[in-house]
Amino acid sequence: MMKVLTVRSISRTVVLAVLTAVACTVGGLGGGVGRFAAAEGVGCLWAGGAYPPGAEAIAGGWAFTCGTDSRGAPYWSHGGAVDHPSNVQNPGAHANPTGEFSAGALQFGTDYMDYCVGSQRIEGSEDVYVVVDSGRGYLYWRSAGPASRWVFDADTVRPEDLRRGNIYCYDD
Repeated sequence: MMKVLTVRSISRTVVLAVLTAVACTVGGLGGGVGRFAAAEGVGCLWAGGAYPPGAEAIAGGWAFTCGTDSRGAPYWSHGGAVDHPSNVQNPGAHANPTGEFSAGALQFGTDYMDYCVGSQRIEGSEDVYVVVDSGRGYLYWRSAGPASRWVFDADTVRPEDLRRGNIYCYDD
């Protein structure tokens, strides 16, 4: 005897299949869940580490508090100057901030930020950079002022100590 599938039985089958797929996917995320949660407004990222809402990061002589922006996205609120050593890692603006920092985080510039104006190379280490949310699903570094705004801890590698990249500028 052949069983006839009705719309109701197909709907239940589809719903069960979708729920099973979601459960398997979430269960298989393992270590990625922390980053996913931070990206969803549960906490903030600083140099790859996840911090809960309300956490305070001290970096470069400044205090930052983990919270959310008006859209509920993770955001480091920039507080005032402090006279304390950093309590978070500070690798500098050395790579794309997506997946490493949340918006609002501040870092000193490195050669990753070097750029050309005609044949003149502008050193990325001359500025500090803030992480900005594009509003389109990605983050980027934007200049936030001169490098003199950053207070280096004794154990922090200064940008001038880093090997300069091979960026050549041509006026063409």
